[in-house]
Amino acid sequence: MHSSERTLKPPRKGFLLIRGSSPLNPLRGVPIALGLIMIVMAGVLGGCASKPATPEFETARKNQAARYAEFGNKQLSLGNYDLALRFFTLALEQNTAVDHLPGIAQAQNSLGRVYLAVGDLQEARERFEAALDFARLAQEAELQMQAQVNLGVTFLQSGESLQARTFFRSALEAVEAGQAPASAILYHSIATLHAREGAFETAREYLEKARAMNKERGLWGELASNHYMLASVASRQGRHEEALQEAYQALAYDKRAENSPGIAETLFALGRIHEGLARDHEAYQYHLRALRVYLAIRNRSGAIRSLEALEEVALSLGRDEEALSFRQQRKQLLAPAESSSIPEDDSILEEGSFGEGIGNGHEARRGTGSGTGEGGSKTGKEETDFP
Repeated sequence: MHSSERTLKPPRKGFLLIRGSSPLNPLRGVPIALGLIMIVMAGVLGGCASKPATPEFETARKNQAARYAEFGNKQLSLGNYDLALRFFTLALEQNTAVDHLPGIAQAQNSLGRVYLAVGDLQEARERFEAALDFARLAQEAELQMQAQVNLGVTFLQSGESLQARTFFRSALEAVEAGQAPASAILYHSIATLHAREGAFETAREYLEKARAMNKERGLWGELASNHYMLASVASRQGRHEEALQEAYQALAYDKRAENSPGIAETLFALGRIHEGLARDHEAYQYHLRALRVYLAIRNRSGAIRSLEALEEVALSLGRDEEALSFRQQRKQLLAPAESSSIPEDDSILEEGSFGEGIGNGHEARRGTGSGTGEGGSKTGKEETDFP
């Protein structure tokens, strides 16, 4: 998932010189009369113009860091994790250069989200711990809460529910005490914990809180995640038709936000839900669409999951040759070393590989992605069962 880093070089800086001049004497080579005129005019204009006010604080580096963070968030929503990592690293460098503690905390949180997205839970945890340390130094309760939520999500994904609960509880206490604002992402994360433990009704309550907040704020990518989790809860309760409607809502909001990773995950979930409804033809198409999006954003693990699901569904439909093709393609992606990356060409999407699945009106929409919202704490859709 990681690719080699490439240093971003700043634009070259130079002098704007008059021909025949030099950096030490930019007027060299200019006729003396013309030079005097320029000096006099500069004096006149300088005397007429009012002196610009000196800013109380310089913010150039902090503003540049904010721009880098914005670019990073965009690339993260696109699924371009290499570029997101570079921009967030640049944001961290700019904030560190001026000892801007809140900015350092935000940048560490953002870097952790990238590592979380690519499955590097150890690195993500270290980044979030650093974010929490700097947020405490800055005495920023909201940033502390965001780091605690991110740490909770990281522990939850690694199966350590007790540690996740501890961080979620600390974040919730800060919100209830008025030290930090209410957070839809916190409520969503707590819901995920309850869903993992089978407390589905409690999970629904927190998801409804998160959904209402995100809808009011127009955070479509976050809203898609809420509906995705509601679909997961309904599916695990055996309420497949309800799960289907929630997943359709999630897909609509993901597309509205052009959130490519979310679109892929929701398409995959729709495939699983249709399997639960014994609608294998529909399941086949959704898994195929998910595969196309995963390949488009070069998500290797997602492509492997889709190929495995397609092999299973193809076998149930009696498409043995296609099942064999999916298996071979999955092995190709699982191969180590230089062959482990997704192929640069579209050979894995040749028409013969998928039979009637190509060109039948179910082409995937390859979008971009949504903003992260709420300070950039969003980590994407969780690994949740769709039986």
